[in-house]
Amino acid sequence: MNIRAVRQNDLQAILEFEKARLEIEVEDVMERELLSWKAPWRQEALEHYLNLGWSFGVWEDESENTLLGYVLAQPLLFFRGFTQTLWIEHLAANDKLIENQLIETVYQWSRDKHLQQMILPHGFSEHLKKWNPQEMSEGRTVVATSKMR
Repeated sequence: MNIRAVRQNDLQAILEFEKARLEIEVEDVMERELLSWKAPWRQEALEHYLNLGWSFGVWEDESENTLLGYVLAQPLLFFRGFTQTLWIEHLAANDKLIENQLIETVYQWSRDKHLQQMILPHGFSEHLKKWNPQEMSEGRTVVATSKMR
């Protein structure tokens, strides 16, 4: 398994990864196309996130031919009274092990960069239990990445 920050040249691999996942979930071609227009992984969103250096991908091996999952994230400054927060816009993975690896990676990255918290979409609670996650009313979960008083 190879984990690294994703870059602009990974855009096509992410699009192919998501379109393959969508093809499994949605049979109708037109419906898939409509869903892709408002997806968090649409091309203009990827172009934004991939330039920031806070998003990560997991590949099967060093050859990086097979993307197994990725996370799109960006830092937010002065959000809800905190100096630095990592906003996780989207996380997609082929299985729970990859999901967990991505969450561990962004959590550690947040701590290393001295961010105070990270905010994730709901749905990853089982991976977050050890960090005492707090549910937000906006359909998000917040986890402290530093000691807060």
